[in-house]
Amino acid sequence: MEVIPIAKDKNKLIPYYHELVDPCSKFVYSIDNVRINFRVQKHKVKQLESFFNSISRTDIETYGISSKQWTYKYMFTFRYSPDASMTVAYQFLGADAEDVFKGYLDVNINKTGSYGQFWADYRTLKSFCLDDYEANRLNTRWTIARCDVAVDMPAKRRNVFMRKDQRVYELKSYSADNLTEYLGKRNEVGRVKIYNKSLELGLSHDVTRYEITCEPNVNSYFSHAAEVYNLDNSQQLSLALVELSDSQRVIVNMFWEMHANGLDRGLLLFNQLGRKIKDKLKPFIVPELALVTFNRALVTKLFDDYLKLL
Repeated sequence: MEVIPIAKDKNKLIPYYHELVDPCSKFVYSIDNVRINFRVQKHKVKQLESFFNSISRTDIETYGISSKQWTYKYMFTFRYSPDASMTVAYQFLGADAEDVFKGYLDVNINKTGSYGQFWADYRTLKSFCLDDYEANRLNTRWTIARCDVAVDMPAKRRNVFMRKDQRVYELKSYSADNLTEYLGKRNEVGRVKIYNKSLELGLSHDVTRYEITCEPNVNSYFSHAAEVYNLDNSQQLSLALVELSDSQRVIVNMFWEMHANGLDRGLLLFNQLGRKIKDKLKPFIVPELALVTFNRALVTKLFDDYLKLL
């Protein structure tokens, strides 16, 4: 299987595909998972079915044919490595006669983008939906419904806080550094996830991932973005955090937990502390200093690059 080589960086331990790096914050922006809805052209249905029926590659898993309404009749998984795959479903069993031409494709570009076989399969599937003359213009036969934009921050997980809003909130917590937060509904636009990426991959350096599911445009990204605070924003504050006692660190964490929950009385309670400890901890509880600003220009370029690629 052909593998397209990616330029190696001895300081980069996480493989990405076409990532963008903010030179100031060192945040790494990339596209993770992509969901594409497609509609096969009627005169190419037989070609598509022949393609699926002729599949004999050992890296393609097929599932039983479904006959249940509101499901897809056919489903396949193209597996390029143990953790790199593309799922394809076709022929939606809906109420509309045109539904039989519908399908979807789900793939993590960061994991599959380096495989030449993936791009060959991707372009073949796309060719059943688009004629050559349609490939470069907007149409409804091949649509990026949503994608996950990943932003990797060089920060300790315990130093990153997400402020809750009206979206459904979920927390999975095992320790100060092993916790995952969610805002929004699973597999829907507006879903936000924050977790410890370095713990997941066993890295020696700190990486906290912020991930948002949105439509492939910058307005969708920022309209669904969560309010995130990072105490590692400032190197000076980050170093000072280490010098805090356990009790002082608990006070700082309690403030940020209240702030994340929208409890503004946290500052009123903080002001009841003695002057000496209040002066020492005050730099750590100023929201404006820790507020994360995402790079709009880089997010825009990321979408522009991928819209050309996909």
